[in-house]
Amino acid sequence: MKQIKFITEMLLLAAFTLSFNACSSDDDLDNGTNGKRISKVVKSDSDNNIYDSFSFRYTNGKLSNIIFEGEDADEPIVITYSDKKVSIVGEINQTLQLNNASFAESGNTPLDNSPYRFNCEYSNGYLTKVTYPDSDNNTRIEIKYDNNGNILTAWQYSDNEVTEYKFTPSSHLAKGKNYFLLGDLFGRDETMDLFWPAYYAGFWGKDSPNLVSKVECIGKYDSYTIEFDYTFDKDDYVETITKRDKWDTNRMSFVYE
Repeated sequence: MKQIKFITEMLLLAAFTLSFNACSSDDDLDNGTNGKRISKVVKSDSDNNIYDSFSFRYTNGKLSNIIFEGEDADEPIVITYSDKKVSIVGEINQTLQLNNASFAESGNTPLDNSPYRFNCEYSNGYLTKVTYPDSDNNTRIEIKYDNNGNILTAWQYSDNEVTEYKFTPSSHLAKGKNYFLLGDLFGRDETMDLFWPAYYAGFWGKDSPNLVSKVECIGKYDSYTIEFDYTFDKDDYVETITKRDKWDTNRMSFVYE
C-alpha cells in the first residue's frame, strides 16, 4: 500500500514541527498558520528518482482530498467533516472524534476486519500520549516537550520493549505543514503509519515551533542517528527536506499555494 510505504520508507523524514497543529477554524487555510498551504508533495531517493507524489485539494479551507499520481497510484483519499467527527476514506478508512480544540481525541482504524481504537492526550495543545485500549501488551506512546514546545524526548512502548528518541531542535522556525513525524517515528505501530492524512488535515495538536536538526534513536537492538537539512522558499516555508541516516539519503519536496 503506497500510503503506508511512503511513511515507513523515509523513517523520520519529519521537519520538526511535530507538525500536529490543527485547523481551529475554517479560515486556517494552511491548516494552522494562516499562510501558505501545501498543494503537492514529491518524494525522491538518493539518485533523485521520484518514487511517490500526491496533491492536496481543499474545500472551505479544509483538506478534503489527497490525489495520488503515477501509473500505480492508489485510490484518492476523501476527508469529510461532521461537527466533531471526521471520516477519512481511502485504501484504509479511519474515523476521528475531535475534542473542543479540534484535535483528535479518539478514533478507530479497522485493520484485518477488526477495530483498532486509539485515544490521545494533550497538554497545552501539544500531543503527549497515545494509548490503545484494545492492546494486550500496554502499547503506548509518550512525548515530552521543553518550555518552548519543542519535543525533547519520546518513548514508544510495545511488546515489552521501549525505544527512546532524543531530539535536537534547529534554529529554523517551522511554518505550515511539511512531514508527519509520528508516522515515521513510531513506524512499528502500524496505526501510526496510517495517521498521516489526519496530520495534514491538522488534527494532531499544536506545532512545535522549530524544525528538528537531529534525532537519536535508542532501541533494544539498535541505535542510530538521523540528521535533517532544509531549503526554504522566499517566504521561509520548507521547500525541501533531506534526511540522512546510516542506511540512506532521501528527499521530500513541497509545492505551496
